[in-house]
Amino acid sequence: HDRDVGRSSAFFVAMWRRLAPRLTSTCGVFENFATKAAAEAAGDVQVRARDSHVGNERAKRARTCRLTVGTSNTTAPERTQLPLKLYGVPGRYASALFVVASKAKKLDLVEKELKTIASMVQKSAAFKDYLSDPTVLRTKKSKGIAELMKEFKVSDLTKNLLVVMAENGRLGHTEKVVESFNELLMASRGEVKGTVVSADPLTSEQMKRVKTSVTKFLEKGASLKLTEEVDPKILGGLVVSVGDKHIDLSIASRIKKLESLLSEAV
Repeated sequence: HDRDVGRSSAFFVAMWRRLAPRLTSTCGVFENFATKAAAEAAGDVQVRARDSHVGNERAKRARTCRLTVGTSNTTAPERTQLPLKLYGVPGRYASALFVVASKAKKLDLVEKELKTIASMVQKSAAFKDYLSDPTVLRTKKSKGIAELMKEFKVSDLTKNLLVVMAENGRLGHTEKVVESFNELLMASRGEVKGTVVSADPLTSEQMKRVKTSVTKFLEKGASLKLTEEVDPKILGGLVVSVGDKHIDLSIASRIKKLESLLSEAV
């Protein structure tokens, strides 16, 4: 176990050195935080059961006061209406954050901060593992996350979200929460996310034609945010997804259908 803790600490240090060019001002802070967290993990398991029963109700009330998240009965304030109804753990946290950020008129700021945090999670497997590591006590993890967010100088809204998620053992959902929050933002702006997959990169003219065709599926006033992906496995043709619509015009799917018809005939 000691070797595992040592390796975890080394991963954090290596991760931060890769991120240092972008976030040099917080380099020392994060290395200390990461090393301390990895060292403390060794002793967390022994007191985990005791800690989980201490001040449960008081902690729940405090978390609710800071940010209305983590409950299935989350509702928006009277004048704030969610543009989209989301479900599951990520949806509840994202919806609650959207409500309070909208009320504070800080949606753009929170969007930017969450994008930075999501980028950190994606670029560092060690940091991602730490967020979902069940061997670190929730109280210690929430305190560490609060200190880290303070050094990053993020808004109280973003900091409180992550602290509450840490206290509830939900930091492993961070990326999904960010995705859900972005869905709410796009819906509030009348934006619809679309994806077009092709076997080879499309030319600008081809992309323009695809976008023109796909726009016909949108409601009046909605704008399309279309992204392109390349997947040689589809062999040719296109696979288009817009909102809840999915259109598969790939050669691969046609071959599969033909094989199915032939097998039924035999």
